This record gives sequence, C-alpha cells and structure tokens, in this order.
Amino acid sequence: MVEMAGVLAIIAVLATMLVPKVLSAINDSRINSTVGSLNACKSATATYFGNTGVFTNSTNFDLVLVSSEYLERPFATKMGSGSMVWVTAAPGNGGAGYTFDGVYTNTATANGASEVVECLLSNVSIMDAWTLSQRYDGTTLSAANSSSADGKGRVAYSFSSGSGTVYIYLGHR
Repeated sequence: MVEMAGVLAIIAVLATMLVPKVLSAINDSRINSTVGSLNACKSATATYFGNTGVFTNSTNFDLVLVSSEYLERPFATKMGSGSMVWVTAAPGNGGAGYTFDGVYTNTATANGASEVVECLLSNVSIMDAWTLSQRYDGTTLSAANSSSADGKGRVAYSFSSGSGTVYIYLGHR
C-alpha cells in the first residue's frame, strides 16, 4: 500500500509539472499555425495583385483567392470564434490605418483610392492577440506587454474586455 501511494504521489507531481507545458505547447502551435496561414494568405494576395493589378472587393477575399487558385483552401484559424479575409475601401483597421513603422499612421492610399486586404479575427483573447502580434510583427512593433491595445505594426487591436477583434494587414493597393 505504501509503495502504491508513493507511485501515485510521483505521478501526481509529474502531472502537475507536465500539464502546463503541454497546454502551452498546444497554444504555441495554435498561434504558429495562424501565423503560417496569414503568411500564405499574404503571399497569395501579393501574387493575385501582381497578376491582376486589382483587388476584387469582397468580404470573402480568401474565397476569391481559392477560386483563382492562389490558395488551396479558405483562410481558417483556431484563434477566436471566427475569421474573415476581406478587401476594404477604407484605410484598414476600421478606417484608422496601420502604423507600419511604429510612429506614423499609413493610411495605405494609392491614387486617391484606398484598398486594403486585411484579416479580421473575432473574439480573440488579449493574451492571444498580444502573442500573435509578437510573432507576426516582432517585439519592436508590438505592445510592450499584454495590454488591451496595440496599434503598431501589421497586427492591430483595441478592446477593453477579455476578448475582441484583431485586424491583420495583408496588403494594399
């Protein structure tokens, strides 16, 4: 009986050490998968524009990329509760633009017309948004900590509660 209790104690100690590491690895793979999908979509967007010279205004631009055979399948991620890749006539990020250099807002305008391809991820936690920004933009263009807002770089978000919408810049005309 004593030996059995000892074995159970050792298993319990190992489980308490391993479970957080396993959960962290799962979260890291979710973020890395999203970054990989974003990079594929960004590359397809650039190729599409290079070949056509225009963006097709669409709230499901990833489906345009799939039907034109620039992407294998529509953009999907396991972050948040929903995602959408769209072309907007505004400067992106809800009309606020993106601050690519971390200092000045780039409204991504060309010849008086703005067309920005961006990805929206809804219901993303603040920690996931911050981690995504760190991986996609790097530490110099991300918020210094897991604050509720980040307006620098290609990943932009601002929400006061535990989750919100994250905007990711993919390209513009």
